[in-house]
Amino acid sequence: MNKDIKIGSMTNKGLVKMVDKEWFNEDGSKADVIVMTHNGPFRMSEIEKIPRAEKPDIALKDLVEFPTVMSIDIRPGKVKSAERVEKTDKLIHLKVSTNLGTKNIVTNLGEHFEPSDFLGKTFLFIMNMKPMKMRGIESEAMIMAANNWKFDMNSNSYKESTQLMEVNIPLDSRAL
Repeated sequence: MNKDIKIGSMTNKGLVKMVDKEWFNEDGSKADVIVMTHNGPFRMSEIEKIPRAEKPDIALKDLVEFPTVMSIDIRPGKVKSAERVEKTDKLIHLKVSTNLGTKNIVTNLGEHFEPSDFLGKTFLFIMNMKPMKMRGIESEAMIMAANNWKFDMNSNSYKESTQLMEVNIPLDSRAL
């Protein structure tokens, strides 16, 4: 019997959620231990421990000076409308209400999100970016999002995902 399997162990049957006590046959001999994994219950003798995947090493970007950081104007904005840009899979056109007025913003997050994921919500935006045209639409700011790594138990691997950073602050706020 594999005694080193405990809660949190990665096995060929999945991540262990619970290790039950030993079971005994009617004659008093040891039968087995039941192990609950995210894929269901198994006898301890049916599973084997496997190494858990390593979390990817995320390199630090180049260091910047304090004045560079302080030059970035980050403000909240509430998305009033969101629609896909025609003939693209990635681009979404947002109209955003801010304390600077309504801004047009084109984001390339369309492969991760639907326009409805933005609508009516407040996010942080970098407001002092130079405007640029994307598919004929002038984008006046940039929405902030985060990449994160989530562990997928079925594949025993980490998967990168993008997360929107919704905030609950008034539109007349400004990041320091």
